[in-house]
Amino acid sequence: MVEVSLEPSPQSIGTPVLGLIGPTQRITAGNIQVDFTSFYKTFFQTGSLKDAIGALTSRTASGFYFRTTARQFFYDVWASYKCNACSKEQIGIRVRRMYREAKAQNLQRTPSIGQLKRKIKNEERRSFKKFRDAYFMYDINPSNVTRFPATYPEADAYALRLQRPKRRSQRRG
Repeated sequence: MVEVSLEPSPQSIGTPVLGLIGPTQRITAGNIQVDFTSFYKTFFQTGSLKDAIGALTSRTASGFYFRTTARQFFYDVWASYKCNACSKEQIGIRVRRMYREAKAQNLQRTPSIGQLKRKIKNEERRSFKKFRDAYFMYDINPSNVTRFPATYPEADAYALRLQRPKRRSQRRG
């Protein structure tokens, strides 16, 4: 009988998640238990994600389990935010709402639509940093800064790459 240590591995200390794993098709509870027991047993014994993934997928067809890293998941969420909340149309909606709210407060000086648009754009990097730092728990474990490097320029470029094919297909249709 192999004894499994329940001590956290060095890879998981102060980490929100190392990655996400889940089946892409229907699966029974029994198969999940067998596969994930094998995954965690291997991971805790070896500290190797590669070996643990091998153990997880040893009984299944290729592609049965979807996997992504914490960093990739973060970039995907950021790209989704950029696509869904930062389009010209969505920014216009947000700015008009902000403008109406400012007008309703009878402020001495209500910001213009243009000022509000610039404010949203100027706040984007700071919002990214705040979201990134919380997601990767940089304050709890400063070594996560190097373990999970995520930069605004890289995330923004990734979001743009994902949006480009969508734009091309919209032009064709």
